[in-house]
Amino acid sequence: MIPFLTFVFVMVVTAILFGSWVVLSIGRFFWRAITGQPRSMNPAMGVRPCMNPMCRSGNPMHAQFCRRCGSNLRSPVFNQHFPQPGPGFDPSNGRANSRRGKYARV
Repeated sequence: MIPFLTFVFVMVVTAILFGSWVVLSIGRFFWRAITGQPRSMNPAMGVRPCMNPMCRSGNPMHAQFCRRCGSNLRSPVFNQHFPQPGPGFDPSNGRANSRRGKYARV
């Protein structure tokens, strides 16, 4: 009889804790949706901003990739400026096309 009562007690406590966690999580979700507050990170861990100029999301210092856009946080790819190819660029050989394409300027 005692093992059964112990089992019932453990199940009731587990159900109460889980139910409380679910209610608090849903409440936090709606509170953030109403107030527009983003999820906060632990400031003691330190925050590393994403180097992608379109993202700039805060990430933990130990992260290798941005948790929002997936950019590599370890390499300074977004700090460099790479020239964009022109309208006649052929990506298969890496050179400008000698033929004028349908989108080429006249």
